[in-house]
Amino acid sequence: MIAIRQKEKINVRIDHMIGRRMKEVMEIEKESFEFPWTRDEFARYLDHPRCIGMIAEQKDGKTVGFILYEEHSFKFHIANLAVSPPFRRQGIASQMIASLISALGGRRTKIMFEVRETNLGGQLFLKKQGFIAVDVYPKFYGENDESAYFMQYNLPPLGS
Repeated sequence: MIAIRQKEKINVRIDHMIGRRMKEVMEIEKESFEFPWTRDEFARYLDHPRCIGMIAEQKDGKTVGFILYEEHSFKFHIANLAVSPPFRRQGIASQMIASLISALGGRRTKIMFEVRETNLGGQLFLKKQGFIAVDVYPKFYGENDESAYFMQYNLPPLGS
């Protein structure tokens, strides 16, 4: 087994994604994924009223991560999440997920997220955050017919 060292955690500010941050977000997207979203895909997604983009920024204002999600009546659905490679393993993605979990309550009790079957790091990260795999979607990703694990976080019942 290979041990991966955790870097020192850094605190970030989670804020709404705005247009002037798109250049940084696009750079993180391209550095992070084999099949990155295009600027048009981001624009179409963020134009939808239920879709929200948040960024993680350092004290100096540098964007080091982002999360895109949809608000539904009973859940949040994460569409995209990435942290800039030099800032990974410093707790940034955990802070973004924690921010989303803290927004749960009332009618919204779960968070859903699809993760590529080859993305073991993403699967382990989500498991550490309290997500469980509830289904497999065969050939979910059209660009290479890769399957996805459908991961779900359930808000613990009150009093537990």
